[in-house]
Amino acid sequence: MLQAALLIGVGATVIMDLWGMLLRRLGIATLNFAMVGRWAGHLMKGRARHEAIAKAEPVANEVAWGWLIHYGIGVLFAVMLVGMVGEGWLGAPTLWPALAWG
Repeated sequence: MLQAALLIGVGATVIMDLWGMLLRRLGIATLNFAMVGRWAGHLMKGRARHEAIAKAEPVANEVAWGWLIHYGIGVLFAVMLVGMVGEGWLGAPTLWPALAWG
């Protein structure tokens, strides 16, 4: 079950990232995952709230941390999806539970 959820989570996150790339090519601003990494880095130092995270002091490896967190959340969502719909769904998946949960 965990192997399937890992594949589903990574796959869905890749699709989301491809969509983000298309939006950026069309000139539409999308999330900068470095800011996620920056927020997480500050959280580890005890600070959870910022007026503007983009103005906060950068943290080491914030881009890598942001992408790891992004993909980790994707896998977590997939684990939760399979937990809600049951492992039987993996044998005959349907689109609606995944779309509703995503």
